[in-house]
Amino acid sequence: MFEWHDLYDLAPTADIAQIPGRSGSNSRNDDVLLQDVAIAYGYNNVGLSVPATVTVGKELPLNQLVELLRVECAMCGFTEILTWALCSRSENFEYLRRQDDGNTAVSIGNPATAEFEVCRTSLLQGMPPALAILLLKLCT
Repeated sequence: MFEWHDLYDLAPTADIAQIPGRSGSNSRNDDVLLQDVAIAYGYNNVGLSVPATVTVGKELPLNQLVELLRVECAMCGFTEILTWALCSRSENFEYLRRQDDGNTAVSIGNPATAEFEVCRTSLLQGMPPALAILLLKLCT
């Protein structure tokens, strides 16, 4: 992947008069522009350089522990409940026996479906539908 500093390094030596533009939804994307410059100049003509900042990345110990716990819980038969960021107003308030004052949750102006009309205010909104599905599976 090319970075902007690669483009600046090419500028004094490159004789690029016009870069052919692309039409479409990603015509203003920086990566597409850099890719066009690299194609016009030639990938093999771009010199390799060491970045000014060097970092070493590794997984955080907390993330490693959470992943190990997630695997162990799945092996014990538990299901992870993934919740949507949007939910219905009834899931957000009525199902959890909370009062809707009109200011707690952000309402979507024109929701696509009735299931996604407000932003959830806690993580509990995903539990009633997941428990209902789990109970249906256990009863059948």
